[in-house]
Amino acid sequence: MIDLSEFRKNIVFGLRNHLMIPVVRSNQTSTPPKYPYCSYTITSISNENKGTWGEYEDGIQRQPLIQKWSFTIQSDDVDEALSYALRAREYFDNIGRRYLRTKKIVVYSVGNINNRDNLITIEYEYRHGFDVEFYTMSELPINNEYTDDVVLKLVDKNEINGG
Repeated sequence: MIDLSEFRKNIVFGLRNHLMIPVVRSNQTSTPPKYPYCSYTITSISNENKGTWGEYEDGIQRQPLIQKWSFTIQSDDVDEALSYALRAREYFDNIGRRYLRTKKIVVYSVGNINNRDNLITIEYEYRHGFDVEFYTMSELPINNEYTDDVVLKLVDKNEINGG
C-alpha cells in the first residue's frame, strides 16, 4: 500500500520550496493564507492503469499507480497568478521531476494552464491552474501463507441472540 501521507508531503514540500509561497490543500474550513498561494486537490487517488501486481526478489509485491492532482494559484493580481502558475508548471516539467524521482514518484504528465478565476462578491480572485499525473508503485509484502482447510460450524440462531 502506498504511504499517502508521505507521498503528499514530498509533492507539497518540493513545490513550496520552489515557489516560496504557501501550498495548501483545497476545500478546507480554515482561513486561507494571504495572496499569493497555491492550493491543490487530489482529484483521483488511483486511476485505472491496467497494471498488475508483480512479485520482486526483495519480498515486496508492487503495482503501478497513477494519481491525478489539480494545482491552482490564487492571487488578487492577475499577472502574479499567471507568473506563479507558469513557475509551478515549469517545476513539474523540470526540477520537480528530478526531485520527486528520488522519492520514487514520477511526473507522468503535466496539463495546460487554464483560467479558473472566481468572482467574490464585487472583486475577482485570480486563479490559474493545471493538472499533474503522478506515477508510483503501490507496495505490499509478499504473503505466501495459504489456508488449505476451512472449518465451518453451524450455529443455532438462539446462540447468536444470546438465548
